[in-house]
Amino acid sequence: MAAGAAAAGAMERALVSHDFSLVYVADNGSRATPLLYTAAALWGALEGSILLWALAGRHLVAMARRFQGRDADPAAPGVPPRRGQPAGPPAPVPAPPAGQQRRP
Repeated sequence: MAAGAAAAGAMERALVSHDFSLVYVADNGSRATPLLYTAAALWGALEGSILLWALAGRHLVAMARRFQGRDADPAAPGVPPRRGQPAGPPAPVPAPPAGQQRRP
């Protein structure tokens, strides 16, 4: 993931500094283009969008691995609880205090 972020940063720097020695910058950049559009030019061509989706996919996988297993049912490890259902067995009904009986 660090290599992809470093590649995106290097390409963005080359675009913003108008380093036309790189073919990508020469094909997709221009000195007359405003800075906002120059920065967005990284994602405008096929190579840049592939880089974008690779970074986004890696971030999603990293987040999924980080949050995997949270809110899981301790009675069934690895299986998340369904919505609207309790995560464990129902709580027991407390017994009445000593000396008191329930009325029918």
